[in-house]
Amino acid sequence: MKIKSGLLLKDVAGNHIVVACDPSIEFNRILSLNSTGAFIWSILEKGATKDELKDRLVSEYDIPEEKALSDLDIFLKRLEDYGVVE
Repeated sequence: MKIKSGLLLKDVAGNHIVVACDPSIEFNRILSLNSTGAFIWSILEKGATKDELKDRLVSEYDIPEEKALSDLDIFLKRLEDYGVVE
């Protein structure tokens, strides 16, 4: 899974905001991420499997694997619904 090219995560006044930097991308939303979402986004920019994401979350936040997977399922579903991952 990977973030579609042409989308960037920017820090705007201390907020993590997704913006389209390619006019050919139809992205007419404001997508704001918390620090955990921004952490996941940064990994997805390079591409990662769900297991890789889970392992990074467990390592970074010292949470149980079940919690990481549950939260990751919700977050990834939202990214898919917004059409920002491929």
